[in-house]
Amino acid sequence: QGEFDRARKYLPKLNGEYQGESFQLEIQILTAFLEVMQGNIEQAKAALPDLSAISSGDYHRWFEVYYHINKAEPDREDSRTDYLFSRAIGELSQNGAVRYAFNLGLLAIDLALVRNRYFTAELHSLDVEELIPRLYQDLGASEQLESARRAIRAARQSRPQTRQFDSVDELLNEIDKEDNSSESRLILLDQHLGKWPDDEQLICKLSDILYELGKYEQSGKRLIKLLQKH
Repeated sequence: QGEFDRARKYLPKLNGEYQGESFQLEIQILTAFLEVMQGNIEQAKAALPDLSAISSGDYHRWFEVYYHINKAEPDREDSRTDYLFSRAIGELSQNGAVRYAFNLGLLAIDLALVRNRYFTAELHSLDVEELIPRLYQDLGASEQLESARRAIRAARQSRPQTRQFDSVDELLNEIDKEDNSSESRLILLDQHLGKWPDDEQLICKLSDILYELGKYEQSGKRLIKLLQKH
């Protein structure tokens, strides 16, 4: 605790007017990290700079703080968090920062599980799986992914069953209710695609939700993998 307090007092002294913008942003991220590690969630939120100001080179630092903030205050209805992680993972992957993208993917999976968004966690795991062959060395990555998938399977097995619908129109009406989160809609689709695996309306609805979660480039492949289960 004492070391944290000393660091918090020292950091503002580094953030002077003569420092460059990128340095100031790093200080803000570090300040937010120190706050969240001490459980000061509101202070961490206030200190963390907006993501739009962050370069991809600092994503891993920013998202680590963002992960801890959201883990402390989990919101099952929040799909924006998964969207931000998906976009960052995709950008890091395209830039060749595959290990950073992989690590963010693991954080995204864990955070989705904490928020009881097990289906979203499974989607993140598909992204992570595709990164492993691109790593220079595995360094335990395969085991980490398998551990995450065990947690996802356990979460899926403990989920409550949703109401079963007798027609596609009834199901679509339920999916389109305003108070349904992307996770709730994914669960409804997952539990009914086996009944209507070739229905174009349901497949399009699934594609729309993938886009909502920031999985633009992967939506086609994700559709194929998810539909293969049924």
